[in-house]
Amino acid sequence: MLLAGAFILWEWINDEGGWTPYETRTSILLEHSYQARQGTAGLEPHGYNYIVDLTSLTQVNKASGY
Repeated sequence: MLLAGAFILWEWINDEGGWTPYETRTSILLEHSYQARQGTAGLEPHGYNYIVDLTSLTQVNKASGY
């Protein structure tokens, strides 16, 4: 259980192999989708052409397929 006002910060691995945090609003979207047991979360509403697979914890660029 999270404390009031606390949230989980989701991150992705960048091209250099380091971790980069998603924007706060995107982390909130991802966490809500994950807690709701959704299989995927589309990031298009936040301006990104990615879909996140919440089972395998991977993200795919919808244009390139990678």
